[in-house]
Amino acid sequence: MCGIIGAIERAGARESIFQGLARLEYRGYDSAGAAFVDRERIRRVRVAGRVADLVHAAIPSKQGETGIGHTRWATHGPPEKRNAHPLSAGQVAVAHNGVIENHAELRAMLLKKRRRFVSDTDTEVFAHLLDLALQREKNEAAAMRAAVEKLRGSFALVAVAAGREKIMCARRGAPLLAGVGRKGVYITSDAHALRGRAKKISLLEDGDIAILSPDGVEFFDASGKPATRKWRPAPRDDGDIELGGHAHFMRKEMQEQPAAAAATLDPLVKRGRIVPRLFGQGASASFERVQDAVIVGCGTSYHAGLCGRRWMEELAGIPCRTEIASEYRGLPRPRPRSGDLLVAVSQSGETADTLGALRDFCQARRGRALAICNTTQSAMARESHMFLPTRAGLEVGVAATKTFTAQLAALAATALAM
Repeated sequence: MCGIIGAIERAGARESIFQGLARLEYRGYDSAGAAFVDRERIRRVRVAGRVADLVHAAIPSKQGETGIGHTRWATHGPPEKRNAHPLSAGQVAVAHNGVIENHAELRAMLLKKRRRFVSDTDTEVFAHLLDLALQREKNEAAAMRAAVEKLRGSFALVAVAAGREKIMCARRGAPLLAGVGRKGVYITSDAHALRGRAKKISLLEDGDIAILSPDGVEFFDASGKPATRKWRPAPRDDGDIELGGHAHFMRKEMQEQPAAAAATLDPLVKRGRIVPRLFGQGASASFERVQDAVIVGCGTSYHAGLCGRRWMEELAGIPCRTEIASEYRGLPRPRPRSGDLLVAVSQSGETADTLGALRDFCQARRGRALAICNTTQSAMARESHMFLPTRAGLEVGVAATKTFTAQLAALAATALAM
């Protein structure tokens, strides 16, 4: 649940970086850092602590127009300053969400090239790869692609380089989206970080590379060709992160459970009945063909699926099972049949194992997939045959409350519709 923010603003990126990091604190973290572009070098500030400590450690006069920031949960290496992102190598600094699975072999290869490592992280290998690629390739997009092609794993990467007023980005598996506002251009792993800054946002598709500059955002698809991505209005700064008189966010969000359930159900009900066609084009016919169903999810979403299984069997009379998404992907199983339904449940719509299960199912080109998630522009929402949004709003508390209740409402509605 690490967080990424990047900004290019003529007036300086400092305020947007630190404000964005503060808005990502709800995701949890144990260290934080930022890197700003200078004409000659990258200036970094990092702490094994809170964003407030990072702001205090920063030198106001040394912050540039282009910068990136990161909040990190320690994975590779303990939560120490040397392991905090952004990580640097040569003229490059990188912030990273996800895991580079082949980092050990890449590190061994780079050590043979006399590259020096100072952290325990998997991320540092990419900083070295990009630094080398920028010395060889004709532009930032080509360098980013050359470096990313060497990686195995799931990641969202943002990078800056000394003397370059650009932010280089790549996405595979982990979410990443670009934003454009009156003052500048932005990149983040969570649209919430851009509230009040960006006027419009665009989600990078899997395999995309994006290059941000003061002139805007350029997108390139997985093959390296220039691409066009859809822009939509950025989320409003609507007070989701205000306590509103509550003692803490978990208390507030527990009180919001009835509203979240009602907001999820109300659009689906016409004259006292759940209307299947509101699940998407062709949903009525798809539901009539279902003979077996499987619900997949991780964590809280898996537990919501356990309730959904009972409702699917008791209310709809359809055999159903619930599986943890990672196990659904990892075990051999028969090819989906035309009467099979997969229900993928996720708060973000970007959960790697659940998204992978959805893609594996859809690749068989048989059966139908329904996504239930809280983010209408997520990969799951876009790649499934049918989509049912849970309208819970932003959940700041780490323990799921209103999102879980909204998932229950959506699963009950699915069973009733069938």
